[in-house]
Amino acid sequence: MGGDRAESGPFVLGVTGGIGSGKTAVAAILENHGARVLDADRIVGEMYAGGELSERIRERFGPEVIAETGAVDRTALGRIVFSSDEARRALEAVVHPEVRKRITRELEGLREEGFDGLAVVDAALLAEAEPPYPVDALLVVTAPLDVRLERLEARGFPRGEALRRMVAQASDPERLARADVVVDNAGTLEELEKAVRHGLEGIGRDLRGRPI
Repeated sequence: MGGDRAESGPFVLGVTGGIGSGKTAVAAILENHGARVLDADRIVGEMYAGGELSERIRERFGPEVIAETGAVDRTALGRIVFSSDEARRALEAVVHPEVRKRITRELEGLREEGFDGLAVVDAALLAEAEPPYPVDALLVVTAPLDVRLERLEARGFPRGEALRRMVAQASDPERLARADVVVDNAGTLEELEKAVRHGLEGIGRDLRGRPI
């Protein structure tokens, strides 16, 4: 999936995977080695805190998805969008262009800063995004279904809700078809770091994004 490599600036690595796979754990490992992480979920959270985007969501999905503070009630919104493909696509049409703009601006800021290490774009929908995000390589995190379900249940998701969210996302084969690096996350954090290191070596990079 990687595009043409810029002559200078950060090496941009997209990190994605199905819910419960551990993509955020991979991003954290890379951040510990000096990567700059652009977390799509963090960006969405900031946008949901109130303002223009929250108002657009209220207009589309109704006042019941907005808390008294004016912020988006993500639990209430999730109940709607993960039970209806039409509603999910409508939300994506509102949110994803704004997230893409923020990520693009943050990447440009890193280039202006002169940062030439690893920039990680951590986002759930990287593989299916059209047009593709401006990344140099795409890392896909995988894990067995039972492991993912256990993780989600530990985070408070009922099994039925976890399965609905999985079905709403791209399948593993769809992600893997676009992957430059595949990392299995069925084991420990130590094993995950070794797998990430090995995967990046396969594209000629170390954990900091430097050529090897």
